[in-house]
Amino acid sequence: MTNTGKLLCAALFGSVAFAGAAKAEMIVGLSGDKTLTTFDSKTLKTGKKVSIKGVNGRVVGIDMRPSDGQLYAVTVDGTVYTVDIGTGQATLKVKLEKMLPANTKPTVDFNPAADRLR
Repeated sequence: MTNTGKLLCAALFGSVAFAGAAKAEMIVGLSGDKTLTTFDSKTLKTGKKVSIKGVNGRVVGIDMRPSDGQLYAVTVDGTVYTVDIGTGQATLKVKLEKMLPANTKPTVDFNPAADRLR
């Protein structure tokens, strides 16, 4: 399997977010605890890799929020950040009211109809 295939598999089994509407979509995958990798949706070629900076703890999931087009990341302690895909710089948004249960593997997803994280 090629490095691209391995990375794509890792992204698909990890967290994946999609960016772009009218043009070719970009797939953003989370690998490890804090690494974002972009992929071209048409060619599946890897693009830029960036480390997420400015977060405390392990990132457990990412998703694009349809209403604002930003990439959101959730850490193991329930802190929510927006992340600049180009630089990896994270900005604190909010802390979840309920902590994530220990040793869980949450799925991070925005409900597009309600515009809420689920």
